[in-house]
Amino acid sequence: MKTFKSDRAAKSAYTKAERAHLASRAARIERFQELQPLPYVERGDVGEWADKARADLASIAALQAAEEAAFALMREIYDAATAQGVFIKSWDFGHNPTRALIAANID
Repeated sequence: MKTFKSDRAAKSAYTKAERAHLASRAARIERFQELQPLPYVERGDVGEWADKARADLASIAALQAAEEAAFALMREIYDAATAQGVFIKSWDFGHNPTRALIAANID
């Protein structure tokens, strides 16, 4: 577990991790938006289509793994800071009345 020298250091580390997570999520979403629908292919003509589909899935899987790693780092920093008694305002972790209200109103 990390130990921070001050509240400011903990909040700074969390902010950097949060920005990295948001950037990795934006990269994954952008990659999804770049994907073009695969054209219709005849029954015996799937070789090139399958190679492109595998490459697309591999790139999305790599981006998803990077996003999950950034989120795990963000969680680790949040847990370490709160264990030290530092308050970090976070949408993703801890008590969030807005998030609870949204969850309560979902049908």
